[in-house]
Amino acid sequence: MKQYAFTLAEVLITLGIIGVVAAMTIPTLIVNYQKKVTLTRLKQSYAIVQNAILASQVENGDPQTWGLKNYKLDYDDDTLNQISKDIVVSVCEKYLVPYFKTATKSEYKIIKEAGWDEIHLLSGAASVRPSVDAKYYIINLANGAALLAAVNGSDANKIVSIIIHIDINGPQKPNVSGKDLFATNLSLTTGHFGFFGSEYTDLTNLCTDQGSGVNSSMGCGEMILRNGWTFPKDYPWK
Repeated sequence: MKQYAFTLAEVLITLGIIGVVAAMTIPTLIVNYQKKVTLTRLKQSYAIVQNAILASQVENGDPQTWGLKNYKLDYDDDTLNQISKDIVVSVCEKYLVPYFKTATKSEYKIIKEAGWDEIHLLSGAASVRPSVDAKYYIINLANGAALLAAVNGSDANKIVSIIIHIDINGPQKPNVSGKDLFATNLSLTTGHFGFFGSEYTDLTNLCTDQGSGVNSSMGCGEMILRNGWTFPKDYPWK
């Protein structure tokens, strides 16, 4: 009986075609998987923070009644850092931490000392909001995410909110704002909690890889939320 088989040349050609197809598709599959994991973790962690704030409101009243909105800052005053620390520690320890399931003790410390080597913007530039060299109130959640909290002021030099950065995988890489780090905002004047940038109509400059401004990656969570908890097709993920 005559037997048929592939020649060596045919096998090599087939393997070559498979290799080319794999090289073209695997990176896309990896990115899609990373995005799917990011969305799942972000939704879960956002809900945890939101539910904790709601639970706190039930017992402590709305954030605008917490008595912190009247702090006025003098940006040339040497006491600025101490005031900022006092406010964020007070808010976190009294109104937030008791309503979370945490993995470790929450504390106010330099981000780098808490395990983060670096944090970047989508553009690749080093982030200064948050900066690994700055002090934030750090809350490590039981689900593996971490919260980095700091005060946020207004043009009138008043403390108006607490910015809470959600790092969906803690100090683990990539540590890029807009990829595994997303900014939320708890207003102490209106009581509103949501992603940073929720009050803006246009988020173009708040989620971009074309600039290195302090807020250039801060609005990415809001962009995802507005797109129905999915990444827009033009989302700057590289």
